[in-house]
Amino acid sequence: MLGGARAGVLGTLLGALALTGCAAVHRLPVSERAIGDAVFDARKGWGGFPLARGAASPRTIAELAEALATGYREGLELPEGAEPVRILGDELGAIDELLVDVSGASVARTYTPSRLGSDATPELVIRANRVDYRAKPLLFDGSVIDLRFRANDATLLLLRDRKGRSGLVISGARDGSVEFQASREEFGKAVLAVLRRRAAKLGASIEAAEVDLRSLGPRSLAVVIDARGQWLLLPLRFRLRGRMDVDERFVAAFTDVRCDGEDLGGSLAAAFLEPKLARTEQKLNPLMAFHDPATRVTALDLDARDGLAMRIAFGRGP
Repeated sequence: MLGGARAGVLGTLLGALALTGCAAVHRLPVSERAIGDAVFDARKGWGGFPLARGAASPRTIAELAEALATGYREGLELPEGAEPVRILGDELGAIDELLVDVSGASVARTYTPSRLGSDATPELVIRANRVDYRAKPLLFDGSVIDLRFRANDATLLLLRDRKGRSGLVISGARDGSVEFQASREEFGKAVLAVLRRRAAKLGASIEAAEVDLRSLGPRSLAVVIDARGQWLLLPLRFRLRGRMDVDERFVAAFTDVRCDGEDLGGSLAAAFLEPKLARTEQKLNPLMAFHDPATRVTALDLDARDGLAMRIAFGRGP
């Protein structure tokens, strides 16, 4: 959970809501959709605690703490003198507490989130009585957000894929929660930052974005984003729309997703993105997934009255 940005709450949520669609698409009825990947998938590294690049599997608690602290320093600009990681306990396989505090840190502009490959296998299993991660606040490209992750009686896996990428992820827990909060102004800044990062990969630039975010119930969100910039030397104006509804099984459906190009550049961008974006509405997405299938989402609260506040509770079922 690199400042919450390691394929975490901010990037995943904003990516899903802000860039799920940018063209008129054929919409399957929700009842006909297949089940796709989880929105927050711990099996692929979401919610993970990054280790230093190229770090070997730790053999002691001290080695694990150092590898984690270095991993955070590689992707975050920490406050001077900050010690981001503390691990309490006597044995590496069964620790008392894993405490991560990166409050006041900034996500490095050079940082690019990466997901573990599907071939990632566990090298180490750690049981922790308590896991507590906080970033209150976290600075992300000029925006200020709050993140908190907690888990009790948790199992963590140190995973490594064939490319050597590694991370410590939550496999399951008796109970836990993820909390995200940003004011209306700061959420708008965060959306603009995500749009800029994603647009840059397509050779475009986004100069400004206005965000209208509304909660349609405790498990539903609707968003409208008016953005402007440049693409291929053309002025670029478009309006993104999307809606996310999470049902009683905590499965998310993205609907009413589209982008209206308001000039030639916007229309060209919509046509360019259509094939990829049209697939978004073809599947339903579980809200969260863990290696331990008994660990499931138990509650979700969304509030967009003044920005965005989200809390997801999870735990092992009966």
